Amino acid sequence: MADDGDRHFPSLLFDRPTSILVHGPSRDLVNLAVFALAEATSPQFQWVDIRVPGETRSALDPVGLGWVPGDRCWAIESPTALRPTDIGANYAMFAYLRADESPAAIAQVTDFLRLPDISQRILATRPPESRPGVVAVPNAHRVMATFGADQVPSILNAHRNSGFSVYVGYAEAIGAGGEAFDLVLHLDGVDPADWASSGCRSEKGVDSGPLAEGSVVRLGDIPLFARAMTKATRRP
Repeated sequence: MADDGDRHFPSLLFDRPTSILVHGPSRDLVNLAVFALAEATSPQFQWVDIRVPGETRSALDPVGLGWVPGDRCWAIESPTALRPTDIGANYAMFAYLRADESPAAIAQVTDFLRLPDISQRILATRPPESRPGVVAVPNAHRVMATFGADQVPSILNAHRNSGFSVYVGYAEAIGAGGEAFDLVLHLDGVDPADWASSGCRSEKGVDSGPLAEGSVVRLGDIPLFARAMTKATRRP
């Protein structure tokens, strides 16, 4: 769970389904931050490993470091695997809806049915009753081109309604769709070796405290991130 001494993040962040976007120029720093947030929220987090064929893993990759158990690591080698599906493909499911269902209930069903098969399988793992589950998606810049920004809110809603938070890492400048996330953080560090002096800027979602919207805090001063980054960069 989140360290009680880490006052940078609101406690509600870890108590209810939400969505976080972490972006910046360093893929290593972004992905380590996503891992730290996911682990703090739920030890049973699900990790979506978006790969490029023939790619050599970074030495700081959480999967390569052995931090992600194999049964909770979902390997994706084609961006189309995460593309939202055509709702018509699941049309038969609507036969099970009652005629008096509310528009909100129908929207929940359609949002879920639009999710790709792998996302539906992840959500079927069911989070612990007392806390939200987590779907962590590092390297999301590799798949964003496969669906439009207008689809992001329904994807986040489907996960939230299923009891899951979504934590996304984007190692490029974010485009349209970022405004749909509850919390947006920008990490300005370029060289992982200098992570401690790199800045974390809160762009959305924190109302007060050291990381209030618009504030910049050194990664070395944020215990939640510092623990993961220290462990990852420590030399034997």
